[in-house]
Amino acid sequence: MSNPYSAAVAVRRHLLSSLCRTTMAGLATTTATGKTGASSAAEQNRAENVTHELYDFLFAEEGSLLRDPAFGFSATSLDHAADQLGLSRACCAAIKPAALVHEFNERKLVELGARLADSGPPGTMHEGLCRGIRERLLLLEPYRATWAGALAAIASPEEVAPTLNHVERLTSALLAHAGDVPAVDMTWYTKRMLLGGVLGLAEVQWASNEGSLEEVLAFVATSLDKVGM
Repeated sequence: MSNPYSAAVAVRRHLLSSLCRTTMAGLATTTATGKTGASSAAEQNRAENVTHELYDFLFAEEGSLLRDPAFGFSATSLDHAADQLGLSRACCAAIKPAALVHEFNERKLVELGARLADSGPPGTMHEGLCRGIRERLLLLEPYRATWAGALAAIASPEEVAPTLNHVERLTSALLAHAGDVPAVDMTWYTKRMLLGGVLGLAEVQWASNEGSLEEVLAFVATSLDKVGM
């Protein structure tokens, strides 16, 4: 059976990804003369290998460094990981904390998909969205003490493109689990904007320790009702 998102979503995702790639290319590291610098293929491969090595170390053991308020999603964590792996700190100097958050979100999105697949179909869209957001927050629970810093790291203007790309993919996954049938009109965008807004407010409230998880989820349920979801 074909995935109902394979047509309507795939096209939009391709366009959004293309926009993100174009935007990030324009924000590439520049040389002292102001022109965009280009690394050799060998240098790029080396940089990618070092980056993945650092990420794997930081995400191992349930991300113990990332859960520690003394480290969190910061350059300090990257420097510590480099020290532990016997790498020069200069190797990870170009890796921004925001990139660490984006990689973390990508990995947690995969975990969320697996959890939702195992939970069975919801009775209503509202139930499915509440369940999906609950699972998202449960995945983030071990990082609650440092998640405010993670949100701050991806709040800068240069992180808009990759952040929006993640929000689109996350909200699409939540809507798919909730049984939403993708439309070919503007409602495709409005649903993701509304859901993204509710999810964003919930994560900020949760990361700020403004209430228990159940209180945040009650806020989510009420907010979804207000926007007709």
